[in-house]
Amino acid sequence: MMVRVFRHHISLYAILLAFSEMALFSVAAFFMANITLRDPGLDTGDIDLNILVASLALSVFVTVCSIGFYSRRVTMRGGFRATQWVAAFLIVSVVLGVVFLVHWWLFSPDLRFPLTGWGAAVGIYALAAVMVRVVFDRLMRDRKVLRKRVLVLGTGSQAEKIYQVARTDDQKLFELVGFLSFGRSEERCDVQPVLSDNLRTDRYALADFASANDVDEIVVTLRDRRRPEGKLGDGLPIWEMMDCKLRGIQVTEFANFWERELGKVDLKTIRPSWIIFSDGFRVSMGKRVVKRIFDIAVSAMFVLTVLPIMLLTMIAIKLDSRGPIFYSQERVGLDGRTFSVLKFRSMRTDAEAKGAQWASKNDDRVTRVGRFIRKTRIDEIPQILNVLKGEMSFVGPRPERPVFVNDLDEKVPFYRERHRIKPGITGWAQINYPYGATLEDAHEKHAFDLYYLKNIGFFLDIVILIQTVRVVLFGEGAR
Repeated sequence: MMVRVFRHHISLYAILLAFSEMALFSVAAFFMANITLRDPGLDTGDIDLNILVASLALSVFVTVCSIGFYSRRVTMRGGFRATQWVAAFLIVSVVLGVVFLVHWWLFSPDLRFPLTGWGAAVGIYALAAVMVRVVFDRLMRDRKVLRKRVLVLGTGSQAEKIYQVARTDDQKLFELVGFLSFGRSEERCDVQPVLSDNLRTDRYALADFASANDVDEIVVTLRDRRRPEGKLGDGLPIWEMMDCKLRGIQVTEFANFWERELGKVDLKTIRPSWIIFSDGFRVSMGKRVVKRIFDIAVSAMFVLTVLPIMLLTMIAIKLDSRGPIFYSQERVGLDGRTFSVLKFRSMRTDAEAKGAQWASKNDDRVTRVGRFIRKTRIDEIPQILNVLKGEMSFVGPRPERPVFVNDLDEKVPFYRERHRIKPGITGWAQINYPYGATLEDAHEKHAFDLYYLKNIGFFLDIVILIQTVRVVLFGEGAR
């Protein structure tokens, strides 16, 4: 089940898990601090209040730091749990250690550092967090709670896409009830189960079936929206769906369902009218001003934080291969204007002797240092200068080269629309899909970029920035 927060869709599972762990962390931090950091000479009530406030603030901080580990691709994918646990454990251990160290240094430097209390706090939190995740995992996988039961109207290509997701994707947050065909002329794809045609013969049969089978949502994938007057068996079942709506069953078009569940748009489905009449794609002057202030603030803090890494990278590049440290390349930015993007050089100087090429997996043009800095995204850091100059934003679609843009504009629907906003160092497509090396990759990444453009806002930028930390830490999608 998905919840819309500031125009962005987040799974209810992830929200409840995050708040549960935040509550556990608050309790663990409060009790362990109350036991190990209490000063007998001070008023107990004041100490309890101070520790309570500090514990709540600390729990919020830790949850924000680890929010990248609550995304659908993490919480619903078993193969990623080991690294997820290690990262969460390290975050909690370090933060608790810093808190205990600061408190000890400020209030009781004459006493021994409360190493036992720190270890106990970390242990209690880790045990409680494991128990919570086990409970949530059972609720999601065994009892299938928090998942909507979905009935699909149609058996065509759009319905087949939903069927493929339901059959192969372990991250799906819905349970498929079945498919219902309307109209003799409708295409029939390989979907199952296809429900009885009896549901098409009576106006109230659809609503009765949905109520009897606990259907939460009906997704409409029918392309032929016409219905002969007085006939129930063909075309879009307007009256039947109205009855479902009035019984409290949600009715959703395929394009909106796809966007909500997968965090991207379906390029083959949307039309200009969908963009025109949607409640998104509004990049107002106010949003641009807020985004610019956000870019400058984040860039300034980021430069101060990563300055040592930049210096070490410069030395490593110079020692590893001949050539300049930085690499400048023409890219397409806001409103189609070109600019020179700056990156750390990760390839040989003769990498494009045969012309422009897509980056590929295990690309032999990449140097030894380049392979590491591309995997950790360190090569992108110099683009901060482009952000400060106003040519890029911190969050946005990846800037592409003019030679590729001209080609993709002819082959990818609505590709030029990505230039309605500034390109970014990181973005929704970058954290959800690896570097693209084919036309199919370009389609997929653009589907994520259009989702970002439709739902652009401060909250989504924060989510992307935080989840970028996860991508960098584990080298997801790097080439």
